[in-house]
This record gives sequence, structure tokens and C-alpha cells, in this order.
Amino acid sequence: DIYLNVLKCYMLKIDNC
Repeated sequence: DIYLNVLKCYMLKIDNC
């Protein structure tokens, strides 16, 4: 899911999603 992907990126503090 896209939502999970974004959430994961946010949690990992990745600015390049």
C-alpha cells in the first residue's frame, strides 16, 4: 500500500521518498 510506504519513509526519516 502507498500509505504504508509513506509511513515507513516518514518513520525512517527519509527525505527522498
